[in-house]
Amino acid sequence: MAKVDTYELVREYKRLRVTDVLDALDQLTANADQFIMDEAMRPVLPGIHFCGPAVTRRYVKAQPVPLVPESPEAYREYLAEWVRTRKGRAMGEFRPGSVLVFDCHQTPRVGLWGSANGMGAVAKGAAGIVTDGGCRDRYEVALERLPIFATHFGAYRAPNRMELGDADAPIHCAGVVVVPGDLIVADDDGVAVIPQDLAADVPKLAREVLAKDMAGRRRLYQTLGLPLDETVEPD
Repeated sequence: MAKVDTYELVREYKRLRVTDVLDALDQLTANADQFIMDEAMRPVLPGIHFCGPAVTRRYVKAQPVPLVPESPEAYREYLAEWVRTRKGRAMGEFRPGSVLVFDCHQTPRVGLWGSANGMGAVAKGAAGIVTDGGCRDRYEVALERLPIFATHFGAYRAPNRMELGDADAPIHCAGVVVVPGDLIVADDDGVAVIPQDLAADVPKLAREVLAKDMAGRRRLYQTLGLPLDETVEPD
C-alpha cells in the first residue's frame, strides 16, 4: 500500500472514535495493539477529541550548564535567550491541521507544554498536541480547553533540563513508533496512530463499525426512554 497525503484524509475521519479506528485496524493488521499509545497518555480534561497528521519532535535530557544566577535579572536574561534560540524550535513550522507529537520520555517532570505555548500552537493551526513528557499550568490548560494529551503533569520549566534531539523524524511516543505524516486520532479512550500506508483503508471500515454501534445504542436509548444525544444521532 502506498503512502498518501494524510492531510487530505482528515475529513474522512469525521466523528470516528479511537475505538472505531482500532476495530478497523483489527481487520487490516495482525497486531493493532501496536498502534495505540500507553494508557498513561490522557487528555488534560475529558471531551478532547482531534485528528490530524503527525509533526514529530524528540527531546532529550540536557547536559546541564552549571548555572548559579548572579541575580534574578541575570537568570531572566539567560531564560530569554533560551526561549529565543531554542524553545521556538520546539514548535517549528507546521501545516494547519497538524498534530504535534513529542517524544519527551527522558524528562517526564519537565513541562515543555503549558498554557502560553499551547495557545500559541492552536493559534498557528495545530489540531492537537501529544507528549509523553510533562504538561504544566494544569488549571489554565483545562480552563482554556487546550487539545493537549500528556503522560505527566510537570511543573519544572525546560531551560537547562531538556534540549531538542530530532525534528521531523520517526520517534517513539508512549510506546508507539510515530512517523511524520502518520494520522493521529485522540479522544478519551486514548491516542491511536494510523500509519500512512493504512490510513486510506481505515475510514470505510471504521464508519461501518460506528454506524452499527450507533444504531444498536439508539435502539437501547429508545427502550430505556433516554433522550437521544449526539453520540447516536446521524449527521
